[in-house]
Amino acid sequence: MNKLQKIKNLVIKNNIDAYLVPRNDIFFNEFSKIEDNQLQYITCFTGSAGIALITINKNYLFVDGRYKEQAQKESGSNFQIIDHNIKNVVKYLKGKIGYDPKLFKFLEIEKLKKEKKRLISINENLINK
Repeated sequence: MNKLQKIKNLVIKNNIDAYLVPRNDIFFNEFSKIEDNQLQYITCFTGSAGIALITINKNYLFVDGRYKEQAQKESGSNFQIIDHNIKNVVKYLKGKIGYDPKLFKFLEIEKLKKEKKRLISINENLINK
């Protein structure tokens, strides 16, 4: 079983519909150790900005225009590449969305909650598991 399928199984086990994976580490560093770069681990994307949404049926990688071609080459076989802006991300958040609260800024989560998104804080990071 590959790592992406393992994450999908954990999504089901945690009774959520999707899981958000940001690029940053717990200190919000732009550059982090390879073992702390969960976005790269799960998507193979090596750019310095992006966020992934893993659902049971589909995977999305949100990147800005600088990285679109790179993301397509590195991750396009397993992820649909989408232009990263908050409106695009919000549009894809459906159902119960799990996230690691240590990897998101409070204001980011509050902004998504204002959009009526059901965010579920999962203290044990699914990528590390």
